Amino acid sequence: MRTNQKKAFTLTELLIVLAILAILAVIAIPVVSGLLKKGNDTSEDVNAAYFTSIMQKYAVEEVETAAHYPRLSTSGGADSEYHIFSEKAGQGTFPGYNIIANTGNAEALAKIRKEAVIAIKAFGDTAVSDDYFIPPPADDDYEYVYYYLTGDVKKVKRDDLNTTSADELLNGVINVSDYWVYLSRDGGSGAALGGVDGDTGFLFVQVIQYGTGEPLTGATVTVNAGAKSFSATTAEGQRGFVGFSGVPVGSVNVSVSYPGAVTFPNSSFYSKSGEIVISGTGYEGCQMNCPYIVELKLGSLGSLGFYEEKVTWTGSDWNETRTKITTSTVTTSTFTANTSLSPSARSETYISNLHTTGGTQELMTSDKYLIYGHYNLSVSAYGYRTYTEAVESKVFGIDNAAGKYSGYTSPYEYPIVMRSPNGKTTLIGYVQWENSSQPLRGTPSGLSGTWVNSNTSVSGRVKVTNIATGTAYYSDYFSSPTEGKFYYGINNLPDGEYKFELDTPYKYVNMSNFPSTFTVDGRLLDISGQVKKSEAGSGNVTGTVTYDSLGNYDPIPAQR
Repeated sequence: MRTNQKKAFTLTELLIVLAILAILAVIAIPVVSGLLKKGNDTSEDVNAAYFTSIMQKYAVEEVETAAHYPRLSTSGGADSEYHIFSEKAGQGTFPGYNIIANTGNAEALAKIRKEAVIAIKAFGDTAVSDDYFIPPPADDDYEYVYYYLTGDVKKVKRDDLNTTSADELLNGVINVSDYWVYLSRDGGSGAALGGVDGDTGFLFVQVIQYGTGEPLTGATVTVNAGAKSFSATTAEGQRGFVGFSGVPVGSVNVSVSYPGAVTFPNSSFYSKSGEIVISGTGYEGCQMNCPYIVELKLGSLGSLGFYEEKVTWTGSDWNETRTKITTSTVTTSTFTANTSLSPSARSETYISNLHTTGGTQELMTSDKYLIYGHYNLSVSAYGYRTYTEAVESKVFGIDNAAGKYSGYTSPYEYPIVMRSPNGKTTLIGYVQWENSSQPLRGTPSGLSGTWVNSNTSVSGRVKVTNIATGTAYYSDYFSSPTEGKFYYGINNLPDGEYKFELDTPYKYVNMSNFPSTFTVDGRLLDISGQVKKSEAGSGNVTGTVTYDSLGNYDPIPAQR
């Protein structure tokens, strides 16, 4: 009798399997933990960006809107969350922009952190502790840090944090990224600024772009205080801030310059003078020591776009389409200042190869910029007529006299339609017969001649007549068609109004699919349509008809 026996694993085999599993575990655990850590890192970076957006939103809120933040506590009177928030919101002294004056560092930093965390609580569902800090990231060596001079929140490794020294501060070496507080733990923080120290104080200037509110990098700020002068340049990542210490108390003058900008101050472009007074609470007209903001007026941020325009007949109406010119075409765009309307404007000329620039011309380049004001624009290029127009240069681009782009809130492209010179316009299109039985070229008047009942050729051509001069212009006779369409073209048409006709011995046609008249103004024209069948009707016709019994030479085969 045969019995079924199952063979068991040997001890050696079991040890091998366990060894393999151990090796796989050693490999897999770091991979899995790495993926989890990467997921945590991504989530924490998103949190930091979210907190930053809250700070920026807090910065632009009006004080009245504070009543709409139900998460804030109202208990505690002047120390309540709601009171602190509503007191700060919309008054120019808010997290990210206020410099605390006349307080000790520890007190100042605690106040900054409290205001920042209250703002985050007001705008989101983030949990905060009673001591006003948010839960730390999963990474043990990292914290959420609030940079209170720039308004940014970042997940930062503790060892990478810098603080400014007293010597640097007093000597005017101020890096705004050195001023921060922890949001997610207790402990030390970056330096907090005091106010006036003896006969000197601190001044922070933020340079932003007029019209957009974006901070500018590379702007040179100069502060003149009597015999003393201070200068600094806004750097990448500093949100347009520069700071100065040791500024004498009293009247000082601030000037700002930037490539492609109107230097501040300039009475023609700015309502404020640039002169401020340093005092124990910052400068006059400002609660506490918040930054002096300069909205630097640059040249126009817009561009010119160069196009050819095609006007197409749709069978009942006209349709305009534009194609950007990207061939190797050199354009010269000259803005001549209209000083009677804009005394401070200055003329500027741009020369562009449209193939290189992709059919555009930026109005602010490394060495050219267009100051705001009124100009007479002239654009010329070989093979095109000169384009002229009165325009006004504004923040985001130029505008025409009709104010077509008034109110636009982002840099935009102003379209320039380049047209053929007078006498160089081209008309193209096709003609399609409804009835294929049409006369061939060479058919004389009457019925004698050669006829056809296939779509191989038709005796005819397009005729356009200048209404003012009476001059007629013809296309070539129609050649063999493509898909039943007889294409044509007429070059070198002068500007003017024209009558559209067909020159053909076949007199009984219906031209309702074509325009009776059209305008030539330098734009490419496309007039296409179908000639509808229209019979002669009743009446007598005399002539010579020759055909044989097979139907050859039948002049009217469709009627046979």
